[in-house]
Amino acid sequence: MVPVLAAVLTLGISGFTATGQSVSTLSVGGTYVAMGDSYSSGEGVPDFLPDSKANGCHRSYQAYPRTLAGTPGFPTNLNFVACSNAVIGDAYNRQHKDQPRQLDALNPGVTAVTMTMGGNDIQFRYIMEYCVAKIACNLSPELEAATSGLIWWTGPRLERLYRDVLAKAGNAQVYVLGYPHIFSAHPAIFCSGIEAGEARWITGKEDALDNQIAQAIKRIRNPRLHYIDTSGAFQGGELCTKNHTQYVTGLVVDLQNWVYSFHPTADGQRRLADTVKSAILSGRL
Repeated sequence: MVPVLAAVLTLGISGFTATGQSVSTLSVGGTYVAMGDSYSSGEGVPDFLPDSKANGCHRSYQAYPRTLAGTPGFPTNLNFVACSNAVIGDAYNRQHKDQPRQLDALNPGVTAVTMTMGGNDIQFRYIMEYCVAKIACNLSPELEAATSGLIWWTGPRLERLYRDVLAKAGNAQVYVLGYPHIFSAHPAIFCSGIEAGEARWITGKEDALDNQIAQAIKRIRNPRLHYIDTSGAFQGGELCTKNHTQYVTGLVVDLQNWVYSFHPTADGQRRLADTVKSAILSGRL
């Protein structure tokens, strides 16, 4: 656990882009690099690629980058380097001995990049653990202060990362996904160990992190860098909704697979891919 929080808690499309460039001709050659954390690697959706099982990177065959690869706007050649539990620093340093720095995957031959990053930097996993274990975690001033501080601290570091990705990736289009809401706007009284008030507080922190991501991209003002708003990607299939299709895995009590908790399901990963494709097609970027 990162010391800051540990000390506090003590526990296929066609069309045109906004620039008029045909989506069907955008970034179809070269290499597509999928960077990021567990939301990009496909944590919680086995089976995992053989080279990512033992080290815990857990790159799923059903992760959204594998769905995007080969669709209009994304090369078939995929370099899948996203890794579960990755933080911003893992773009610059080896997360595992057998894993290169994520930035090392970038070169002038790269034509498309996707990523999710920042969730682990604000210690989202440990926030969820704390809220499952404690009553009314949303009323904890210590948790509020620690989480808000980490979100604020993460924004400038994300900005630096995006600038470095742009510099190393030639003329690639870079798509940064925000984080989707895992609870509905009207959460259940009690859901996967989380009370309704806690769920609303968690959603607020997801929005605050997404805002930091969006603002960092806005400050850079580079036409190759795009923010993909995924906040509503799981609408109708959030935790404890009555939809037969669930986009998020709830609390997993099996300790061996606890890390699957609160991650997109296979259907959720498809929703993320659909959201990216829809954003490109719509010209909103």
